[in-house]
Amino acid sequence: MLKIRFFVFQLVIMLSLGTVSASHDIFPTGAKAQGMGGASITNNDIWSAFNNQAGLADFRNIGAGLIYENKFLMKEMGVKAAIIALPVGSGTFGLSLSQFGFNLYNENKVGLAYAMPLSSRLNAGIQIDYLMTQLAENYGKKGVFTFEIGLLAKLTDRISLGAHVFNPISMKLTDDVEERIPAIIKFGLKYKVNNAVEFLVETEKDINHKAVFRLGIEYMVVDNIYVRVGAANNPSLFSFGFGVQMKNFKIDLGSSRHNTLGYSPALSLMYNFNKN
Repeated sequence: MLKIRFFVFQLVIMLSLGTVSASHDIFPTGAKAQGMGGASITNNDIWSAFNNQAGLADFRNIGAGLIYENKFLMKEMGVKAAIIALPVGSGTFGLSLSQFGFNLYNENKVGLAYAMPLSSRLNAGIQIDYLMTQLAENYGKKGVFTFEIGLLAKLTDRISLGAHVFNPISMKLTDDVEERIPAIIKFGLKYKVNNAVEFLVETEKDINHKAVFRLGIEYMVVDNIYVRVGAANNPSLFSFGFGVQMKNFKIDLGSSRHNTLGYSPALSLMYNFNKN
């Protein structure tokens, strides 16, 4: 039965990513991004620790967050993550943990980030990552260190640009095989139409895959209540979600829908300990 579950898991990976190589291709972004087609690198919230560390520089509260995503409604493809943010001096530290998979195969990531403003309109962030892949049935586990860097520029009060690179040195997971953890480059733009509406567009290029394009829209229906929609290609999907801010506590729900594999709902919870 375990081997059957692992085979099904590999098949779903192939359908969703177009390859049997899935080593650390999947990272949590938070339910807000899930509802906006995955567009996220121009945001400046606690989830920037997973998306673009430069956004943490604008997060000036002690905060903590939890994420759970159920990819394609399969518990074997669950994504679990947690983040703690701590402002220190002019910058912000972030400690993040995430896991993808189940007992036969799982990918784990521990990240320590630091972000700070370089000027009134430019933020930079860097994160040291420890990545570990674990296989059951006596195959053991293997871990490596790598890093990621990001920039977030506020061109005007309405327009922001983001850039992010994960694993630019393309680390190998093991010396026994040539397979490498992919290097991933992202660029994105945010346009705030007004205080209630913002558009996000983003592109991502993994050296092993075709480029991905994402589009997301967020609309604040009334104060502190948001609705979101989005879309992406490679693979093609659309998404939707909403969020509610309640003083120091925020909850976000989102889901994408893959044409073949179905829905991937996500839930994010965040608490600010010293929010004014």
